Amino acid sequence: MEKKKAFVVILTVMMTAVPSGQIYAEGSNQVRSGKFSSTVSAQYNRTDNHRPRMGFEQYGGYLKLGYDFNEHWNAYVDANITHFNASYPGTEDKPMYDADQWITRGVVSAALENHYDNTSGALSVYSNFGRHKIDDGTAAPTAPTQRYFRSKDALTGVSLYQSIQLFEGNRVTAGVDYMHIYGNAYYTSKATGDILDTPNKQSGRSYRNEIAGYVDFRQDLLDWLTIDLGARVDHHSITGTEFVPQGGIVVRPIEAGEIKAMASKGFRNPTMREMYLYPPSNTDLEPERLWNYELSWKHRLSSFTYGANLFYIKGDNMILT
Repeated sequence: MEKKKAFVVILTVMMTAVPSGQIYAEGSNQVRSGKFSSTVSAQYNRTDNHRPRMGFEQYGGYLKLGYDFNEHWNAYVDANITHFNASYPGTEDKPMYDADQWITRGVVSAALENHYDNTSGALSVYSNFGRHKIDDGTAAPTAPTQRYFRSKDALTGVSLYQSIQLFEGNRVTAGVDYMHIYGNAYYTSKATGDILDTPNKQSGRSYRNEIAGYVDFRQDLLDWLTIDLGARVDHHSITGTEFVPQGGIVVRPIEAGEIKAMASKGFRNPTMREMYLYPPSNTDLEPERLWNYELSWKHRLSSFTYGANLFYIKGDNMILT
């Protein structure tokens, strides 16, 4: 018998208009033909809002293309970009003029995935980026600002992981992550467009790199006992290397009931804004660190489930303003 290829097209168009200058419109299209699939959508909305100089306008689009090579391998690429224009009128007793902003943000990614009975994984690349143009505005319309604040940023990364079941009740996952972080903030003249100066403590563009490797091990030792161990080593080009362990144990003393105990470390590297952009930025900031200890009980009674959690979190080097 000859197999027929499936071909499906879904088209959706929606528009809403209400008083006071508000409108919302969206259109989308989905196609699946054999091993190929696609999704395309676009959105637009705007409003004048209820006060002068408080308008908002946004438009964007989304695209995803996918392809199934066979039952084990597939790939996709997608992109999502949004732009909006917004104005801030200040308070009624202290109005603002020309306080406008033009913001574009987007993310693009591509991935290659594999799925087998005992193993699965993926290789993905992505970039999250933004462009910002802001007029700080003035309290009186007779003294407009002479410059725009401008900034650009991007976080580009690669992620690779593979998860495998070595034997019954076992699961091991290992992976590598890499991120390149870029940022640039500056002012431009409204009259000429020339760059005036930069608010960065480091002049010009700033780049950061971060690479990490991790492994997670889960094993059912008995019907009533499971352990979970993991570790991650993260190296940041400014703050250095961080070791992040975690461990947990699950005990099932009765049917449909389990006790879970775990301890895990977390951390957060300071952002470029916190280190370089505007007071009270601090170039000597170190990563935030914390330890989380948790004990929980979960029990299912027919269609009813209840649980209780006890946890303790201890933080170190928390970044405060």
